[in-house]
Amino acid sequence: MLMLIISGCAWQQKNIERKGFSMSSWHLHDVEPTNLELYRALLPAPLEMPDQPVVSMFIVDYTEVYPWPMTPYQEGALFLRSNIRDRRAGIGKTMPVTNGSE
Repeated sequence: MLMLIISGCAWQQKNIERKGFSMSSWHLHDVEPTNLELYRALLPAPLEMPDQPVVSMFIVDYTEVYPWPMTPYQEGALFLRSNIRDRRAGIGKTMPVTNGSE
């Protein structure tokens, strides 16, 4: 048991400076919505419909994450372009993240 604790501490110390994420694969897509009424309904006030509506989606698989005890995980997101007071804005509608064990 003591050996596991010591080797775990050594691993943590060795990797303490390695902060960040390594991705094995990722996909990013921007598409024009086909249902503008639904798009508009998904924008809460005070967000306004943009001149060019865009749905942005991404999926990423983080295979290595640091520092310890973080574990690999997957993440995805769906964003809608919008306007607010004549400026470009956006809103995230969903952003599921696994807990690393799924």
